Amino acid sequence: MSNDWLRLVVSAVALIQFAALIAVFVMRRGSRAILVVNLVFGLGVLAYLLPQLPIELALASAADTFDIADLKDALAALFEIVVALLAVVALFGVRVPRVLQWVGFIVNFAMTLTALAFVFLFQFRCCGYL
Repeated sequence: MSNDWLRLVVSAVALIQFAALIAVFVMRRGSRAILVVNLVFGLGVLAYLLPQLPIELALASAADTFDIADLKDALAALFEIVVALLAVVALFGVRVPRVLQWVGFIVNFAMTLTALAFVFLFQFRCCGYL
């Protein structure tokens, strides 16, 4: 993926999340938009993280010392699983406290805004990953 494509994807995700905020606060559409964004974002992050988990867990278990940062992908995946499950449950009509819905959305939106700043401030020239 080129830098331009990465910028486009991250910008689109940020705009979708911002549109969900507009739908909730300006248009007074309830929290359904937030739930859908939480679910889709969570599934997208999980699709990216889950294939990397066995490697991360193997490296963490083989290390001589333990550092919580060694499990960053596992912790992010756990958070996204909880956010996605809460969104599914709420979309099916089960009462989920709004604070949990909003914490998931705010953390995901903050991650997106951080990624947005990162992709517009830095160029990736290494390793062929982008």
